[in-house]
Amino acid sequence: MHTNTTPPISIAILGCGWLGTPLAKTLQARYSVIVSTTRAEQQQQLITQGLSATLLSIPCPQRRLRLSPIMQQSVLIIALPPKFRSGQRDYVDHIKSIVAAAKHNNISQLILISSTAVYEGLTGKVTEQSLLSLASDKAKMIAQAEQYVLAYTDDNHQGCVIRLGGLVGEKRYPGYFLAGKQQLLNGGAPVNLIHQVDAIGIIQAVVNQQSSGIFNGVCDTHISKQQFYQQACLLKGLVSPTFAPLTFEQNAANAKIIDNQKVQQVLTYQFRYPDLVTWLTSY
Repeated sequence: MHTNTTPPISIAILGCGWLGTPLAKTLQARYSVIVSTTRAEQQQQLITQGLSATLLSIPCPQRRLRLSPIMQQSVLIIALPPKFRSGQRDYVDHIKSIVAAAKHNNISQLILISSTAVYEGLTGKVTEQSLLSLASDKAKMIAQAEQYVLAYTDDNHQGCVIRLGGLVGEKRYPGYFLAGKQQLLNGGAPVNLIHQVDAIGIIQAVVNQQSSGIFNGVCDTHISKQQFYQQACLLKGLVSPTFAPLTFEQNAANAKIIDNQKVQQVLTYQFRYPDLVTWLTSY
């Protein structure tokens, strides 16, 4: 970890969706912030909400990327969804291009909002130091993208990767995700989730402390997927999902608990919602 007491002057957020927009509003209380979006209509909505917003689509020519206002700031937060589910395979190329532009423009800190999906194939307690299995194409692509950002770190620059668990929070109540679904797999596997407020809090701590390296963004709740989602449905009067019975070996193969001690110890971050079962009851 590299720490610098001089606060960054300005922050750019590349990608301004469900996480990026409230993140920008939070950071704006302390820093100058600009966000990007791909649509003129959303740009107007963001400006109406009091945010400075610019249009930028990735991929784009390197020269245009370098000249974008997004690339003229001290800190760049990359919050672009990989879109693996829609079949896109160019995520790594996008990150490589963004890192090259950041390097050319001498951006001081580069932060990639990544995913705990990079840990697919691992079991037991998983930390930032765990050797990755890279069992799936998705995990491989996430890991490759992360490496470009981590390699950004040197004596004058910080590259940081934040691996967020499944996101819940405002407009993302987990009961609605699986309500009424039948014979779902891996019901015995522990959940590895994080509330939107804590995801923002961890990103803010990384910016404030100008940290580098990898951080897991996951709360303390690790009850089984079946327990968690059935409870979430019960509390809202939704039809509970059912789960296929699995053997002990099958359940063990998916038993992965992602450790969050590093964010608490290195960033001295205190979770606002460490227990998501308590949060469910108050939602």
